[in-house]
Amino acid sequence: GYIETTLRFGGFSIPLRMLVPCVIALIMVGALQLFLTKTFLGRAIMAVSQDQLALQLMAADPIRIKRIAFAISIATASIAGALLAARERGVPRSVLFTEEDNHPAKAAYRALGYQRVGDYGMVMFGGSEVG
Repeated sequence: GYIETTLRFGGFSIPLRMLVPCVIALIMVGALQLFLTKTFLGRAIMAVSQDQLALQLMAADPIRIKRIAFAISIATASIAGALLAARERGVPRSVLFTEEDNHPAKAAYRALGYQRVGDYGMVMFGGSEVG
């Protein structure tokens, strides 16, 4: 399974439980960088700390932008915690809970491979059963 599998390249051995979190983290950093530099919302998040008045003149609500940035940071921290737990303990499955109307967090989780289970839960790293 996922926890016991080790990839071997010549004299190097890389446990899959260490490689998967590393790859997901690198993808997450790249996606965040692209989001922050290539989208209006990303540039607004970066601008909110520099000049809120200029941001308002661009018809963006600084409070809404701060809320979105906070949601993204919470989603990122949650995923990092799940990946750390999976790496340290060899967790076969990880469950995160989010409110139904927290669309930014749900989109971030889906992009990283989480699957919806029931009304609130999303599952990653194996089976779709929550027990």
